[in-house]
Amino acid sequence: MKFKTKLAAGLILAGVTLSAASAWAFVLDEMVIDYRQQIMKAKDAQATAIGHILTGTVPNDNIVLHFESLLLATRQTRKIFELEVQGGDSLPGIWENWDDFSAKLDTAESGINTAIETINQHGPGAAGDVALAALGCKSCHDTYRKK
Repeated sequence: MKFKTKLAAGLILAGVTLSAASAWAFVLDEMVIDYRQQIMKAKDAQATAIGHILTGTVPNDNIVLHFESLLLATRQTRKIFELEVQGGDSLPGIWENWDDFSAKLDTAESGINTAIETINQHGPGAAGDVALAALGCKSCHDTYRKK
């Protein structure tokens, strides 16, 4: 093959490879976004269950388990956002203001831990005193989530 033919074939192959690579990167990003959304749905489900318990709709036997699940999901939240994949309902401000976002997650973890400790020491009836601090999701959503 002549040099020009080899060069053209190489450029075409490189273009196909780059297109496939960027398509694969897009698919991976979408999978990360979906995973992140599933974690956020899990957090919402736990917060909703805690709300049902606090209103007396259901017995309070499992309240610590719901707070523990919420704590695990909050820890997963930090890990999944560390990947810096933009999209979904997340605003770019998360990564532009990582220290603030991360501090809000620290505050959430601390509040959830306090709720777990309080309930373990004083019983499920004490949950109402600490639940609002543990369920402060609004501060992040107001700043870092699309309306």
